[in-house]
Amino acid sequence: MLFGALLAGGQLFHSVLDSILMFTALITGQAPFGYLDWLAALGWAVMGNLVGGVGLVTFLRLARVPHRLAEERGHHG
Repeated sequence: MLFGALLAGGQLFHSVLDSILMFTALITGQAPFGYLDWLAALGWAVMGNLVGGVGLVTFLRLARVPHRLAEERGHHG
């Protein structure tokens, strides 16, 4: 809750928080957009998180490979 309040109070963008705010506006009848607009925004956020997350994890793991190979070669031979 505190993290969400900090993001909202600082007017920072975050896909999960923005989706919650959009959905809340929809169910309270205060949204100037519809459910399809919310689903489209949620879809873009999920895709961005997926690409960014998988890309970041893959990059970090690949960056560790040379170190791991050298470590394994030192232990086995």
